Amino acid sequence: MLRYGFVPYRRDGKSLVIVVSDPTDLPMIDELSVVLGTPIKVTVGAPSAIQAILKKSESSQRVSRRRPKDSSCRSSRRTRAARTTHGRSGSPATSVR
Repeated sequence: MLRYGFVPYRRDGKSLVIVVSDPTDLPMIDELSVVLGTPIKVTVGAPSAIQAILKKSESSQRVSRRRPKDSSCRSSRRTRAARTTHGRSGSPATSVR
């Protein structure tokens, strides 16, 4: 996203709607469509807003990469063990004891 300067906005059917500051940059939009493997629809946003979102996203990714691999997202107060069971539909479901 940083390289191309866009922010994904939403899905519209099979297309991905993105926010860009320059909707006339057709080579970039075509390349994104190929790289992402999906048709692209474009909407326009202020360059400063796009950069602010991308900067915030980049900071969030750095923080998540620093988390130790053995750390858990579970609360330390939870002492119940989770086990996997198979319901009527055959899909795995988690139950807590």
